[in-house]
Amino acid sequence: MHAKAILIGLLSATGAIAATYPDATPLQARDSKQVLGKDRTLRIMALGASITYGQGSDKTGGYRQELVRRLKEGKNKVEMVGEREHGDFTENKVEGWPGKRIDEILKDQMASVEKNKPAIVLLNVGTNDAVQNKDIDKAGDRYEDLVKEILKRGGPRTVVLASTLVHNRNKDAEERVKKINTQIERAVNKLIKEKKRVVLVNMFDKGPNPDKKDGESEYHDDIHPNERGYKKMAEVWEDAIKEADRRKLLAGPGGKVKKAADKTKQKLKKMADKPKKKLSKQKSKMLDEIRKIIQDEFKKVEDAIKDLKKDIKKN
Repeated sequence: MHAKAILIGLLSATGAIAATYPDATPLQARDSKQVLGKDRTLRIMALGASITYGQGSDKTGGYRQELVRRLKEGKNKVEMVGEREHGDFTENKVEGWPGKRIDEILKDQMASVEKNKPAIVLLNVGTNDAVQNKDIDKAGDRYEDLVKEILKRGGPRTVVLASTLVHNRNKDAEERVKKINTQIERAVNKLIKEKKRVVLVNMFDKGPNPDKKDGESEYHDDIHPNERGYKKMAEVWEDAIKEADRRKLLAGPGGKVKKAADKTKQKLKKMADKPKKKLSKQKSKMLDEIRKIIQDEFKKVEDAIKDLKKDIKKN
């Protein structure tokens, strides 16, 4: 067997290769108290318009305070990122911009994505396209362009949790919401088939219920949820983050990749340090070749970990 093939088999066995690909064997379902992303801090950007900002909920920032609470209850480390703040709680940074449409978020907020390098982007945008009746038939194309740009600016470890729109209690706007949601689902499923780091989030069916009345109402007005509705959104987002974890999209520095790399380093070092036994010239030559490859790969792993640590410190 060729020496390099032997090495590839070794790397596969230690998990160093499989850990970097989201289509590897899926994890079991997580319970609400289980840590997500292993030791990795969940660096989250909430991106969208007024619902993301938390309009109708001045103290809790909409769904964000409840989401952070739920994640921390599961012993997760959470850092919310963004260029503005809203809500009477610690992790209140956000990229929520009331009134903005899909195209405006694409135009104005990508610099923040590039600067903050979020690991997770909670994307809920398009309600203003529906309310303003903005070129509804092309909303899906705009949404797809936005997701692609987020992935490009965020970098290779960013995952987008792409949400359908919540209900609108205005009859005409609700019909447009449904049309946009159909396009969002189509666009996101296309990106998933292309192996992009995206998860589809069904906020329309699982989020705030527009039909509840009086003391059980989940809406502040025709467009925005109230505290009860925002809490429901937080639950849906938490489930989406768990789904991303199940698909191994949260693996990164401090998580599965680092652990696999450390394990591989130890095995490679042990093999490289083993003394030579008396072997035939042919076998001895092959062993020398394998050791050379191991030493080279060992150095690459070390260099990669150093680069990742530098990247983490920068961000």
